[in-house]
Amino acid sequence: MGAAPTPRQQALVDLLSEGPRTTRELAAAAGYAPGDPAGPKYVAKTVGRLAARGWSVRNLRPPGSPRGGYYVLLSRPCSLPAAGVCPRCGARLSRYNAGPICWPCERSALDAELAMTCPPSLFEVAS
Repeated sequence: MGAAPTPRQQALVDLLSEGPRTTRELAAAAGYAPGDPAGPKYVAKTVGRLAARGWSVRNLRPPGSPRGGYYVLLSRPCSLPAAGVCPRCGARLSRYNAGPICWPCERSALDAELAMTCPPSLFEVAS
């Protein structure tokens, strides 16, 4: 998943959080002057980058529309950990790891479960 949005991307996200916005409005929020041809290009590229990070932004107008884009924020990214990172300790997972967490965390979880289900003091040892 993704890192936090950059300040310019955050400006777009904040504006989209208030409701649907046109490409021109989003470009102005990102700091582009009205009529600057780089503004709509930046908005389109930024929407793609946000989508890659888990944000769901949809353009309600068809691509290539002469009226420009009309974007709506549908959902924010969930707080799942990034792929290849242990969600418990943050260690990088190796390609040999079959589970979703690293083996030390998995082992400690198994030890805790074993201690809970079969504590050593459950049965007295006969001497």
